[in-house]
Formats: sequence, C-alpha cells, structure tokens
Amino acid sequence: MEEKGYFRTKNEQKTDDLFDISVVIPVQNNEKYLMEILHGVDNQSLLPREIVTVDSSSNNKISNFINEWNGAVPIKHIKVDSAYPGDARNIGVEIVKREWVAFLDSATVPEHDWLERCVETAIEKNDD
Repeated sequence: MEEKGYFRTKNEQKTDDLFDISVVIPVQNNEKYLMEILHGVDNQSLLPREIVTVDSSSNNKISNFINEWNGAVPIKHIKVDSAYPGDARNIGVEIVKREWVAFLDSATVPEHDWLERCVETAIEKNDD
C-alpha cells in the first residue's frame, strides 16, 4: 500500500524516513522560472523537507515573490550581495538542516519524479 508522497523500498521502509532531503536553488535576477521551479518541487513524488534559495539578485523581486509563496514545502530564503552559482550552492549547504542535499539551477524545472529517481539510485548504489 502506498501513501501519497512516499514509496516503499524493498525492505518496506518509507524513503521519507531514510532520506531527509533539502533542495538548494541559487537565483540571480531570474524570477521568470521561479514559480515553475517551486511548483515542480511542490509536486515531487517524494517531497523534500525544505527548499533553500540563495538570492544574489540586484532587486527584491525574488524576495517579494518568495514571501508571498504558499507552497507545500517550507522555503528558507537567503539574500546575499553577490554570489556565483557555485558560491550560492555552498552558502545553501551551510544553511540546510537536512542530511541530503539536492541542487536545482534557477532555470531548471524538475520532472515530477526527480527526487524519487535520485533516491532510488542512491539505494541501488548503497550510498551514504
């Protein structure tokens, strides 16, 4: 029996119990795709526990959008003066509270089973 948002592994444990996942998204003046990306994360077959956005935009459009967002996954929004994507990812990793971290770029809309496939791969490879 499956519950919405979860799937069973071979040993019948919920992957939600096994993989405590955060998604880090570096953004810079690219609010064009952000709504689509956040909807994509909210509609994952395996939901992350949090989203961390690291925003190095020159304006407050992304901050304002995130403050108004009412999605299924909590968002931590970090505003920084300037950060290239790699630096922003590193800042996000320092902020996350979860054991596993997944990354999206600011123009990458995830497929609905993106995180589930990542978890399946980690289970198959027995990665920690």
